[in-house]
Amino acid sequence: EQKDKNPSLPAIVSKMVRAAIQDEKAKMSVPISRAKCCEYMKRHLGFCPYYVTRLSSMFVRRALCYTVVQGLVVEENPQAPSHLKYAMLYLQACRAENDLLKAHFAYLAHEHGTPLTYLTSLDEGTFGESEFFSEAEITAYKLAEACSTTPGNITTELAAELTDIYKPAAVIDLVASMSIGTLLQNITSAFPPTGYEPEIDYFVRQTKADGFGLKEGSETADWPAWDEACRVVRGSRAKSLKLERQTSKGEDLSGKPSTSFLRRSTRLDTSQVKK
Repeated sequence: EQKDKNPSLPAIVSKMVRAAIQDEKAKMSVPISRAKCCEYMKRHLGFCPYYVTRLSSMFVRRALCYTVVQGLVVEENPQAPSHLKYAMLYLQACRAENDLLKAHFAYLAHEHGTPLTYLTSLDEGTFGESEFFSEAEITAYKLAEACSTTPGNITTELAAELTDIYKPAAVIDLVASMSIGTLLQNITSAFPPTGYEPEIDYFVRQTKADGFGLKEGSETADWPAWDEACRVVRGSRAKSLKLERQTSKGEDLSGKPSTSFLRRSTRLDTSQVKK
């Protein structure tokens, strides 16, 4: 019993190695090539998120695909079904004002049976007063709102509500799905989109006719291309570096030595003159 409570270092290392091996075996189902990864995501999500094609690292791309599918699509806990996670992530994207992820998770939630009226209630923040949702769902949406800020704001009262309704494994599952949402927020910020994926664009146009308030592709034209965003940053940084070099060399903005620098450089250093 004492050994079980205080495992030795070799036992801990052995468990870590086994866990790593199992994780690698699980990721073997994710293809290596970019094109195959897109097919993999389309098979599980119904579309291939644009960021999958933008990631150049094979290891990062495979890890991300595996994380999204395993964490959101695969249902391992009956208290944390996929449709609930998608609705929570839609609410999180609404609070973050991320139009792309709003469209992604609205599509996924709707495809898994969540009515558009439910999503509208989440966006407007009236889910707590709605008769559409159960107590368990309302508590889950409160968790989504709490996880929409950085750092998260899970109060003692909310934690008590969660543990009263959900089993520990379900709470971990729901919190993990919110972490995936935060990861995707960061990725879509680092790799700005240029527009919706074809399936998402069709969904947005169709639901727009039904009065659902997602921005159409034409309204998202201000999304910059990644290369364009890089050029802006590099140009600004280059100007800043040039100004720093000129200042350190005593040059003015025209590239000529500044008068103050000339005065300093020609001033006699009398400290070294012997009396």
